[in-house]
Amino acid sequence: MAIKQFMSLLCVACGLSGVSHLTFAQSAQEPIPLETIVVESKVPVLYYKHQFEQAELDFYELYNSFVDEDKFKMRCSLRRMTGSHIKRTYCYPQYLLNQSAQASSAAMSNTDPSLLRAGIIRNPPSAKMIEFLSTRDRKASLIYAEELIKKHPALYQQLLNMHKAEQLYLNKKAQHNQKK
Repeated sequence: MAIKQFMSLLCVACGLSGVSHLTFAQSAQEPIPLETIVVESKVPVLYYKHQFEQAELDFYELYNSFVDEDKFKMRCSLRRMTGSHIKRTYCYPQYLLNQSAQASSAAMSNTDPSLLRAGIIRNPPSAKMIEFLSTRDRKASLIYAEELIKKHPALYQQLLNMHKAEQLYLNKKAQHNQKK
């Protein structure tokens, strides 16, 4: 057993002396020229967009935790546009969703059943019409949100964070567009 340990120690010692001799021989020769590679990295504009979107979602989450009336809550969901496989997050106030549902229901009830079976709806509500129908609720919602922001400093701070993230994104986007 002692002989095996001695032999392995001897091999290691010989190997180390050979390596040190090889290293010494290489350092005596001319230095090998090295190729220098410079890597520059930039943060993509999409990163700032995602940061802004996340700040917006964080604000809505905090806002919804303080809201007492359901019609003023913000509802966010992942949706994909027709013809696209990419999902995006869309946020709407509940009063707008309620108005849209009522207008759609009214349009469907005013359409002949034979047309409905064919997938045709007479006079479907447009986005402008729904926005017009909900102007009163929108004004009340803005007043309600302003009162909440004044009442809760954390909500005000989150609003400022969202605004800063938006400004940073818009500045980076403008810089990117100028370079093109």
